[in-house]
Amino acid sequence: DRGPDRPILEWPTRIRIAQGITRGLAHLHKELGDMDLPHGNLKSTNVLFGEDCEPLIADFGFSALINPTLASQNMVAYRSPEYTKSQQLCHKSDVWCLGIILLELVTGKFPSQYLNHGKGGIDLPQWVRSELADGHEKDIYDPEIVQELKSIPNEMRQLLHVGLDCTEPSLEKRPDMGTALKKIEDIKIDEEGAVVAPSLRGALSSSRANAPAVLSSRWSGKGSFSSLSSRHDTFAIS
Repeated sequence: DRGPDRPILEWPTRIRIAQGITRGLAHLHKELGDMDLPHGNLKSTNVLFGEDCEPLIADFGFSALINPTLASQNMVAYRSPEYTKSQQLCHKSDVWCLGIILLELVTGKFPSQYLNHGKGGIDLPQWVRSELADGHEKDIYDPEIVQELKSIPNEMRQLLHVGLDCTEPSLEKRPDMGTALKKIEDIKIDEEGAVVAPSLRGALSSSRANAPAVLSSRWSGKGSFSSLSSRHDTFAIS
């Protein structure tokens, strides 16, 4: 959402969101290791915000409840190269989807090629790689978080490259979820930076009366599962 009233996500907050999402996914991959696709429908709109921008993963595990063919057709939001070429789905398909979300957090761009089944729109991993190859690194990062900076902080580059690793077209070269988690947890956050922009905290507080009802299994980045059927303060990333 790029509307004028949209709260700004500051950089330390984005790092914490990335870490929380990846911890949740790593837990799912460990606990549901016998499933081909532990989440199966990971996309930025299935990551919700609780208080203090705590990331909550929604809609996981539903692929096990429906026909496998229908799951492969309908449950994969950000379709990986192996799916596009041969309808192949595996744990690393979730990793691909995570990589897309990480690139969304860094660039502020939406992977719009998925809106039209790959016909037109922005292929986010391809665009990032092209900009890097052309020496336009600063153009990659979300202007909202770099316009006041004299140089790009190293942790931004680190998260960008984790996103690129997770969107590696080759399954053999793409990391598993545990490896992705280790790389993201190695990124150091400036603890003096703001965790939540004041405008976002206010938006969360004022939204309570109109917050939508949520009915889904969700994992919190702090380490707990919950099944919810009541009103909660939630925001999607995009």
